Order: sequence, then C-alpha cells, then structure tokens
Amino acid sequence: MSDEKRKWLGGPVQNIPMSWVLRHCEGATRQGVSVEAVLQDSLIEPFYGDDRDQVSFDQFGLLMLNTARWLEDESSGLGQRPIPSGLSTLAAHVALGCSTLEYAIRAIAQLYRSTDIHFGVVADGDDALVAVHANEAVGGPRAYMLEDLFADFIFGVMSYFLARPLPLRTHQTRDPLHANLNGRHWGTFAPVHHARIAGLRIPRSLLAAPRVNQGSDQVWWHMLQSWVALADGHGALAEQRFVSVEDLRVDTLAAAAGVSASTLRRQMTRSHGGFRAVRRKLVVDASLQLLRSSSRSTEAIAAELGYADSRSFRRFIKSATGKTPEALRAEPLRTAPPASLLRERLKAAALIMSV
Repeated sequence: MSDEKRKWLGGPVQNIPMSWVLRHCEGATRQGVSVEAVLQDSLIEPFYGDDRDQVSFDQFGLLMLNTARWLEDESSGLGQRPIPSGLSTLAAHVALGCSTLEYAIRAIAQLYRSTDIHFGVVADGDDALVAVHANEAVGGPRAYMLEDLFADFIFGVMSYFLARPLPLRTHQTRDPLHANLNGRHWGTFAPVHHARIAGLRIPRSLLAAPRVNQGSDQVWWHMLQSWVALADGHGALAEQRFVSVEDLRVDTLAAAAGVSASTLRRQMTRSHGGFRAVRRKLVVDASLQLLRSSSRSTEAIAAELGYADSRSFRRFIKSATGKTPEALRAEPLRTAPPASLLRERLKAAALIMSV
C-alpha cells in the first residue's frame, strides 16, 4: 500500500457489533421477515447473541443489499414510506452525468426530495457538510439508521465520481449510540462525531472537483469493489480508545452535538430509554470489544475506559454480563465465513442492484 493511501486511511477501522446489525434488521422484521433468515442469507451467524459477536465490512454490506432487495425498499424498511428499488442506481447514473461534485450532490438531492431521506450541502468556513436528514416523521433510532445508511451510499457514489476515496474530515451522526462513535466509521472510514446534523464533512474546495469516472452498467459492483479494497486496507478491529466513563456526561455530549442538555436527555429517553441506559450500553460495548480484541491487561483496559481502579471495572462487567473479564476473554472466537464466498455473494447482490 502506498504512503499516500496509508495517510488517508488513518489507521484501522472498527468492525460492527451485533446490536447495530440487529437495529438495521428492525425494518425487515417489521415487514414480517425473519431475522434469522436475513442474517443467514448475509452469512452472519451470531455466536454469543451480544456485542461480542462482531460483523465484518463484507457481511454488513451484504446485509444492507439483501434487506433492500428482499423488501424492494432501498431504505431497508427503516422509513415511513418505501424508497423504490432502482432509485439509488438512477441517482448514481445521474450523478455521473454531472460535471462537478457539487452538481452531482445537488442532482441526487433533487431525486430524493419525495422520499423520507433528504440531502443538502451546507458551507461552513473552509469545510462543506454534505447533510443527510431523515424526515421528522421517521422517529428515533430508525431515523438515525436511515441517515447512516444513506451517508454510506453518498460516500460510495462520490468516491466513484472522483475515482478515489472521498476525503472526509468527519462522519457526523445524530445517534449517541452509533456503533463507531469515537472511532472510525465502518463504511466511510472517517472519525465519527456526535452532532446536531448528520452527514459527511469535506474540504469545501472539493465541491468544484470534476468527474473522473464514467457511468457503468454495473455501477453498484464497481462502487463495492472500491469499498472492499479500502476495507481490506483498514484491517481488523481497532485497538484504540472507544469511550471513557469520564466523557459520557450529558453536558459533554450535548456540547458536541450543538444542543442543550435537556434536549439531549429528551432525545435519549425517546429513542434509547434514557441517558443512564445509553451510558451503560456504551461502556459495556467498549469493554467487550477491548477484552476480545486487545492483549492488554484488565487493569490497562479499566484505566483506558476511565475507571479509577480495576476492581470497579470488574464489578461493573460482572453486573452487566454475569461473567468476569477473564471469563469473557477466554471464550472461544467464532470462525468467520470464507472471504471468497462473501465476495461472491456481494457481487451477485450488487449486480442485481445495478439493474
């Protein structure tokens, strides 16, 4: 890998925890589709049934394509109204007929005006925010998931437009429980920040960038090939700080999102059962991931997560999971499905989406 590409990648990316996968499946289950069938078709086999199960880029990408195809709804059932199959392919072709990146984004925004998802471009000093907003009628976690789903989509289209990864400053989310919060996003590979507006923050000068790639009859597969290559470069789960108990304060999170503390509390109560539940879940998820993916001692992990001593951390883990950190770490790892089979399934699903 070249030094330039290594610099852009900026380190490894987190895999996707099972709780995030199951949230994505909520739209399909509301339509009467079996969760087990969706996961099986996407080569995802839960082993523990909690966030110790980690899903790869390929598996989650396949899950997104499968749910959209099964429901004939490109919002995967997460919106109030279905988004017609083929709209994303049409949007990609329309974008690739534009002369600059800004025109391409605005053209996509026009196509999606009648759906539950809206795009826009907001100038902010030397930056520009490619905003992604779910219609207010889509409430709570489903709105957050829908915004994240289409942020990934526009990242893929714009990267294909430029024939290189769209250089992002940050990936913004309104979701305080985003799977990659304080890490790098599984699909855009950018740092994930909690903010008042969801979207992708890019250098403003990039809006004038000209189109490089042309249209293709297999546009989804070509986009996915670029994504897969980037994901391969990132490698496995990051050994990095995910959260700290000291950072998980309402005033700190509200300031980062640009909203009042009372507003954030109301949002968390409506969509996630309250701040205390959010805080507990974030710390549990981070603990499980670090214990399973890191060779550091329990004492070092406790310090990384902001605990004053390892005894407090051990009590918290035992209360939350019923097991000690050592027992969690000693549990057997699940064997991932063959990469060749995943890529074969991805290609088949992408070619169907391209039609």
